[in-house]
Amino acid sequence: MSGPAVQIASPLTLVKDRIISNEITCSSSIERALYIDCFLDNAPGGTSGNAKYWKIISGGALREYCDGTAYFEMRVQNLVTSTYKLDVKVVLSGRTYSAPPGSPHIEGCTSSASSDWYYYTNTTGTITGVEGLAGALLSIDRKGASFQVGTNASLYANPGQFGASGWLIYNVITHPSSFKLGTECQADFNFLLSGGALTASQSTACNTICVGASTQLTANGAGGKPGYTYTWDNGLGSGQTKTVSPTTTTIYKVTITDTNGCTSSSQTTITVNPQPVLNAGQDVDICTGQSVLLTVNATNGTPPYTYNWPNPPGGTGTSKSVSPTTTTTYVVTVTDSKGCTATDNVKVTVNPNPTIVVQALVQSVLGALQDILCICMFETRPCVWNVSCICRIYCHCESKSNSSSNRK
Repeated sequence: MSGPAVQIASPLTLVKDRIISNEITCSSSIERALYIDCFLDNAPGGTSGNAKYWKIISGGALREYCDGTAYFEMRVQNLVTSTYKLDVKVVLSGRTYSAPPGSPHIEGCTSSASSDWYYYTNTTGTITGVEGLAGALLSIDRKGASFQVGTNASLYANPGQFGASGWLIYNVITHPSSFKLGTECQADFNFLLSGGALTASQSTACNTICVGASTQLTANGAGGKPGYTYTWDNGLGSGQTKTVSPTTTTIYKVTITDTNGCTSSSQTTITVNPQPVLNAGQDVDICTGQSVLLTVNATNGTPPYTYNWPNPPGGTGTSKSVSPTTTTTYVVTVTDSKGCTATDNVKVTVNPNPTIVVQALVQSVLGALQDILCICMFETRPCVWNVSCICRIYCHCESKSNSSSNRK
């Protein structure tokens, strides 16, 4: 029996999330995902007829990651005895777009490999018996050709469908309580997959994280003898799932240990992008009726940048002309080419224009000099920010006896 395998799953490294569905064979219309030839030879009824076929009844998810690994799990049910169920968990690794030795494997309804085929050179898994097979535990490994994915790779499906297939050798660790499972039987996966082709460039396109953000790492183990422990480096300790918030690009490694003491390790890289810094400038003051040009500038991060101004004033760009009627705070957000963001704001204070009152002065002049007729006018110098406003009043006065004087 080989040891366990482990794979690290993260939303940042996921490149394809597929649904597994049963293959409907092109020759006999049998619905199946797993085939095991003599597995039930010692069970009541044996493995005659369709008892060698197993179909998916729940689960059925295959997820592929940018580090060249994949993980799938599903629950399958025997086509003849519905209480015979198996939980299947498989770790795949060594993804390659060049056919390894012994691959591709061609049989059934497929006559040749399609151009979109790719392969996983390592297959390690665990099969656990459920209900009528409770107590059964098997470890599985690749036998023969590599696990293959692509159009017509589900070899017994009707042509033109995207799927996968792989051949297995299994080791019975424990048997169900009622009978002994058959050993050294031919076994294979053949099933359909959603999602279509995964190109070589797509398969390595890892997502990234911004400084200050977090992501979750989950260790998926299979093979060996279950009862796993997971140990992480970088001070993360033990456990299957960890949440990390790296400030720089970091490699995380996990080691799995099964109940036999056998170990295996895997690692993944979380790439961290710097956060942009946004400067919206100093707060400004204006007088009522005036406009001001607001200009922002981003540094750090990864250019090019885009700027978004919520309403008001709305729109994009580094500069906006605004004419607020009341004191207003304007907010702007910058986003760099990696999706990292920063926000800043600038406050525009609106000051009221001066009000000139001349009525009291004129009344004072007229009251003191009742025999003098005064004509008054005022002049204002426009207010400029940080310069005092100057207002002047001019009065031209003449006595009723045609004598005159000027007051200013």
